[in-house]
Amino acid sequence: DPGADFWSATVDYDEGAGAEALTLTGKSFILQHSYADNGSFDVTVAVTDDDETGSRTSTLTVRNVAPIVDAGADKTFTSGQTFNFAGSFSDPGVNDSPWAWSIDWGTGTPTTGSATAQGAITGSNRVCGAGTYNVILSVTDKDNGTGKDTAQVTVGYLPVGISIQPGSNPSPIALKKQGTFPVAIFSTPTFDARTIDVSSLRIGNEVGAEAQVATLKGKYQTTIQDVNGDGRLDMMAQFSVPDLVANGDLTLATTSLVLRGKLGPNGDPCINFRGVGAVKVN
Repeated sequence: DPGADFWSATVDYDEGAGAEALTLTGKSFILQHSYADNGSFDVTVAVTDDDETGSRTSTLTVRNVAPIVDAGADKTFTSGQTFNFAGSFSDPGVNDSPWAWSIDWGTGTPTTGSATAQGAITGSNRVCGAGTYNVILSVTDKDNGTGKDTAQVTVGYLPVGISIQPGSNPSPIALKKQGTFPVAIFSTPTFDARTIDVSSLRIGNEVGAEAQVATLKGKYQTTIQDVNGDGRLDMMAQFSVPDLVANGDLTLATTSLVLRGKLGPNGDPCINFRGVGAVKVN
C-alpha cells in the first residue's frame, strides 16, 4: 500500500467458520491452520486500510493422511490359550469417520469391524497351532487411507511328560533293531492322554521327516494303561526303529527324541503338545 495507512486483516480458511482476524507484522502475515479433513479449500485473505479493502483467494489442496496404528507389544502364548488383542489408532483427520478395521491373526479368519471414534481396538482369538505368527492390525479411513502395524505372536506347545521305553533312563535303542520301541505319554490332572489324536503323533529330532505311530494290520499300535502307577490312565505308543533310522532321526549321536501331537475330538483339538525323552543309541 503506497499510503501511510493503518491496516487490519482477516482470513477465511473455507471450513465454514467464516472470516477470522489475521495478525499483521508490518505488511506481512503468516497463515497457519489445521484442517479437520482433506479436500480443496479456497483460502481468502482480506486487508483493509483507512478507506478500502483488498483481497486475494488461493486454492489449497489438503491431502488425506492415513491412520496411525499400534498393534501392541509382541506376545507369547501356550497352545490352547486365548489371545486378547488390544491395539489402538489415531488419525489427524478428525472427520475421517467411520474407520474400518481388520485383525489378521496370521492363521484362520481375520476379525473385522468398524469404529466411529479414534482409540482402542480389541479382539480375541484362541491360539492352537504352535509357531510364530504376524498379527496385523489394519485401519482404513473413509477416504481409503490405510495404516497398518504388526505384532508378533509366538505360540509354544503344551509341555507333557513322556518316557521312552519306560523303566530305563536314558532308554537304550539299538540302531540295528528291526522292531518297535514304546513311548509312554503321561496323563496329569489337566491333560488326559486317552484323548490324544493318535494319527497326529510324530517322533523325531524336529528336523525334516518324523516317524508316525507304527501300525499292525492297518491299526495304530497303542494301548491305554497306568504306566507310572499314579492312578491315571496313560497312552503307550509304539514307533518303528527302522523308520527313525531311515529318516535320520536316530543316529549314534542322538541323545533325545521329541514327541509332538494334538488332542482329538474327545479332548480339546486346539491343544498341541510336546514332550522330550532321553535315549542312548548303540
